[in-house]
Amino acid sequence: MQSKTLNHELKAQARAALQGHWRTALCVALTFALLPMIRILPVIGGPALFLIYGPMLLGLSRQSISLARGQAAPYHMLFSGFSQFTTGLGIFFIQWLPFLLISVGLVLSARAPLTQSTLLLLSFAPIAILRYSWSMAFYIAVDHSTYSSWGALSASWNLMRGNRWKLFCLELRFIGLILLSILTLGLGLLWLWPYIQVSQAKFYQDVCQQPER
Repeated sequence: MQSKTLNHELKAQARAALQGHWRTALCVALTFALLPMIRILPVIGGPALFLIYGPMLLGLSRQSISLARGQAAPYHMLFSGFSQFTTGLGIFFIQWLPFLLISVGLVLSARAPLTQSTLLLLSFAPIAILRYSWSMAFYIAVDHSTYSSWGALSASWNLMRGNRWKLFCLELRFIGLILLSILTLGLGLLWLWPYIQVSQAKFYQDVCQQPER
């Protein structure tokens, strides 16, 4: 399956889907912006954030795909991912495991700058491939609640064959808006983030609607 809709059309569809839902979308974006503050809690802050972030991303994906499909997407849907707690946590952990391994490698090679540079160069392409190959896992877990974490990641890998570059180009279209949002001291990101999320949900929907090649 391959996405056929042009990226600028997917963005236009996302803007249309967000009409009338911006208040909820802004509340969701603000919630995620404040979520890292959990880390200030002594001892339990870091582990607590790690445990809840995956299920929260799963709830965000459910809300985004609901908006993309023109369905109701109330604020409390953001917390619906906790009904699939282990799936959300598992997807999040596996997605970030390569970055964790690279970070450990960089720390261990701190006294050898040349080794660090080589490690970064050699890991860039595999990390990018994994990121885009697994990018639809949360959406798939929403649509297939019986899938395990690895099942959703494997399905995303298959779904993204031939689509990774197109998703990269879709994300690239937001670079200008991201830079402008930074000029607003980051406040513009509260509006931009829902726009990006629903655009990605539209991308997922478009891929799923295409027939098998």
